[in-house]
Amino acid sequence: MWECLLLSIGLNFSLREFNQEWHKILLMFFTHKNYYVYCRSGARSAFAVNQLHTMGYDGAKNVVDGMIGWDVL
Repeated sequence: MWECLLLSIGLNFSLREFNQEWHKILLMFFTHKNYYVYCRSGARSAFAVNQLHTMGYDGAKNVVDGMIGWDVL
């Protein structure tokens, strides 16, 4: 019946919370999937993606320029 199931989960936490709580949250996810990380400018998400890569989440990708760079229709 379902040819494709798209799962989108949004997590919102501060950089401090990311450093303290990432291990509890990320244990729920697969390391081989793609994850798109964004913030307002792209700077904090770049840091988070680097952290994810060191933890083995090779599919983590930073949304360059963050929400500021999004085009508005």
